[in-house]
Amino acid sequence: MSGELKKALVVRKRHVPAKIPKRIPTPATLALAAEMRKLGPEPMKQFLSDLPSRTLDLSAAPLQGLLMSGLNLQGATLIQVAFNGSDLTGCDLRGTFGPRFGGLNGRFRGVNFTGSDLREAIFTNADLTGARFLQCNLTNAIFTGANIDSTNFAGAILTGAYLTAVQNFQRAIFEYAILNGALFSPGVEEIILAMTIPQ
Repeated sequence: MSGELKKALVVRKRHVPAKIPKRIPTPATLALAAEMRKLGPEPMKQFLSDLPSRTLDLSAAPLQGLLMSGLNLQGATLIQVAFNGSDLTGCDLRGTFGPRFGGLNGRFRGVNFTGSDLREAIFTNADLTGARFLQCNLTNAIFTGANIDSTNFAGAILTGAYLTAVQNFQRAIFEYAILNGALFSPGVEEIILAMTIPQ
């Protein structure tokens, strides 16, 4: 058997996403994060409105524990950004590129993530009440213990996602969501899978 054929027969691991390069914050990103840490929500809105969001790159920025509600970060690059414990209530994050987005214990009420790439994002114990993940790539994302009350996952890719111990899942929207290989708490899988079929 040829070497090429042997390579083709190698068993592949399940749920292996496309490679996401590990990021280290650049000096410019660290300076931007330091400036943002000094500002409250309203001055931060003004500061960020002066920057073109489509070119805004906050990759690997340490932005934990900040009050950032109502910001417009539409189209920003947020790879490995750490919003752990931060409050982003009502923010616009549509179309962001944020694999490995860190949202552990964060408050994301009403955040619009529509069309974002959030592969391997971590939303453990986050408050996602009313958040919109329409047509997002959430492959291998972790939602363990998150509050997903009225959260909209319509058309989202949740392949390999962790939806264990999620709260208020009965009021979430999963129409047309792809849940292949997703992990659920016992007795929840059938309920959520039934919710993927439009009413």
